[in-house]
Amino acid sequence: ITINEEDYQRAKRFPLPENGRVEKVNGVGIDIEAYRDIKVNREEKRRELGIPLEAYLLVSVGELTKRKNHQIVVRALASMQKECVEKKIRYLICGEGSERGHLEKLAQKSGLRGVVLMPGYRTDVREILAVSDCFVFPSKQEGLPVALMEAMAVGLPCICSDVRGNRDLAGENIVLTNLDCIDEWIKSFGKTFTFSKKERKMSEYSKKEIISQMKKIYKCDLYIKGV
Repeated sequence: ITINEEDYQRAKRFPLPENGRVEKVNGVGIDIEAYRDIKVNREEKRRELGIPLEAYLLVSVGELTKRKNHQIVVRALASMQKECVEKKIRYLICGEGSERGHLEKLAQKSGLRGVVLMPGYRTDVREILAVSDCFVFPSKQEGLPVALMEAMAVGLPCICSDVRGNRDLAGENIVLTNLDCIDEWIKSFGKTFTFSKKERKMSEYSKKEIISQMKKIYKCDLYIKGV
């Protein structure tokens, strides 16, 4: 069982046992309506997070590790000092991990004190997404990312690295960006500044649909084995 197109095509080239086959499902699924129907007071939530109401809020959700590659966004923002001031940009990274100290030092050295904010592990991600303006997902490696699907369900414009898994979710209001090229990230920010929230058709990524697919796969397996 694979969860993205690249792995699916690769797995189909593997030698299979008798009655073996390769299947693809759309990840683990998400509760789309829970993200789409979230109600939150924008002013109160931003005040709680220390974000000015008029600020352009970028948000990332994920562990603070090298694989999640948050540093490329910090470096891109460091080259966008004028835009950071004009748009009152804030970059909120939700999560904990071994790279926290490095990211804090990089932000301070880059003149982004007060722009890059790391509130740690959060249990209110839905509310944070609802009061944000753009989701940023610079990972070096993914399967089919739940965090990106959640941001899409909220309707946020998204900038993400052009890697496996992320490509499967690409579409309107989503900009795929060269993994390690700062200039490309700066261009991508320029594009998404003109985007607004937009509801997307995402039924194929719902938990209900994924569970239905998995039931069909395993029922077929039981039938083949004569159970």
